[in-house]
Amino acid sequence: MVVVLGSTWPLVAIAGCAVGFVGWELLLARRRGDSIAARIVVLAGLQRILPFALGLTFLVLPSTSSRLFKTFRCDPFEYDGNGERHYYMHAALDVSCDSAEYTATRGTAVAMLFLWPIGMPLLYVVLLWASRDAIRTGMPTPLSEATAFLWGDGPRTPSGGNRSRCAASWC
Repeated sequence: MVVVLGSTWPLVAIAGCAVGFVGWELLLARRRGDSIAARIVVLAGLQRILPFALGLTFLVLPSTSSRLFKTFRCDPFEYDGNGERHYYMHAALDVSCDSAEYTATRGTAVAMLFLWPIGMPLLYVVLLWASRDAIRTGMPTPLSEATAFLWGDGPRTPSGGNRSRCAASWC
């Protein structure tokens, strides 16, 4: 259960925010009296959520991946000094590695390995590849602006300088 909750809560948060942003865009379009296609409104809502989604997945990727890998580690415990050992899952010591619950948890962890430590970096690569021309030429597109978190230098100061470099040089 720990593995399922720990690896799905970011996705639930992103999905909830996506529904909220798309709903907001639909409401704004309806208030303006726009009769634009729902597809355009949905894309506008998803563009708004992309920077948040990328930032959140970037932040939780290390801890989620670590938790998933700990699922496969079983720690031995010796009972009554007679040499008999029982193995329990490192991530949740109440789950015996010989139980059906562990087998199910391990199966979930395998599926989530394809989503988190493999899928998320692959998603970043695909998004950066799709916006490579805009990044190289300096002509921003909605996708390149939404993925700026992944390729940019960081936040800018009002004078145009990089905030982290500014702080490092005590400007």
